[in-house]
Amino acid sequence: VEGMEKPLGFLLKSLSRGLVVSFSLVGPEVRPEDRKLPVPAEGEPHADPPSTIKMPALDFGSDVELCRRQTLRLCMTNHSAIRAEYHLSIKMFNALCVPPSLAIPDANAEQHRLLSDKHEPTSTFSSKAGRDHTVQKIYANEDKAVLAANDGVAFLVIPPDGTLEPWASVIVDVVCFNNMPGMYRSELLCNIQGLAPTSTSLKVKVAGNPVHLASNTVGMVLKKSGSGSLDACAARLSFGHALVGTEKVRKIIKVVNDGPIDSRVSWHVKAKRAADADVVQAAISILSPPVGRSAPGARSEADGGSEPQLVSLSIKPHPDLTKPPPFEVEPEEQVVPAHGNAVFRVSYAPSAEGEVHDGAYLVADGAW
Repeated sequence: VEGMEKPLGFLLKSLSRGLVVSFSLVGPEVRPEDRKLPVPAEGEPHADPPSTIKMPALDFGSDVELCRRQTLRLCMTNHSAIRAEYHLSIKMFNALCVPPSLAIPDANAEQHRLLSDKHEPTSTFSSKAGRDHTVQKIYANEDKAVLAANDGVAFLVIPPDGTLEPWASVIVDVVCFNNMPGMYRSELLCNIQGLAPTSTSLKVKVAGNPVHLASNTVGMVLKKSGSGSLDACAARLSFGHALVGTEKVRKIIKVVNDGPIDSRVSWHVKAKRAADADVVQAAISILSPPVGRSAPGARSEADGGSEPQLVSLSIKPHPDLTKPPPFEVEPEEQVVPAHGNAVFRVSYAPSAEGEVHDGAYLVADGAW
């Protein structure tokens, strides 16, 4: 510069950073707007991205209830000013369709609609219990289509495609459907424009039994377990008051198979006994020795002792254990088809000897 002793100079310094995306699991109350980052003002440095941007593992739990949906929410946050397209997919056990209850509505169609019957399928009953029952039936029919591949489990990503806006977040739902107990593993694949493909593990352990008694069986009372579901082990089938010596009384029970595999069900009738009932029957009798003979080791009165006696001890199983219960199941064994049901007949033969209180346990074994 003219008039200056030394040349004038200055230093230009900048940080060039590409697309940076972080991943995290969030709860159902979190909205994408809550995770939006502040846009840096012109001339201000950008905030440093998180130290770890690896996708977290998606573990749905080790005791997931059978035929119940589970959802995990994955949040993707863009820490840059670059817009990017993303695509998520499931490596194994992919859902075959998107159920209507989880479909993303068309914003334009909903905006112009004034009247709708969308609420009617779930509002058949006015009570909360009735509405919950209706919703569960709708979910069961939807899940049957989602799990039509008969793998026992299926995973669904909603939405699988979209755009990551600058400094914004996107939340996707990863839903797990199931209808068969077991341990299942898969992977969630993530492709973001401008980044290398990445993935994370999916894991779920499903517990329960797909074979159960129909809840609408006449004469059967099903109690609820601690989780609120019906407990088949606490079911009671009542035959009411039967007259002494009359014909057999019959009841019909229906066994439902919600699983994707046929099940062979066999029934066994076990006698019902009180907790303090005798297991064995013991009898003690004193035997007299033959005339003219003394028992071995006998002592006379002259020896200062009395003559010992022979004792017989008999221990036999209690008659209640060997007596067959007056209940029968026909047929004793039958195949319950996948996603179907089978009917069994339970008969009770009233006693001809007088008034009694009969009871038994009906135990079912299933084989797949």
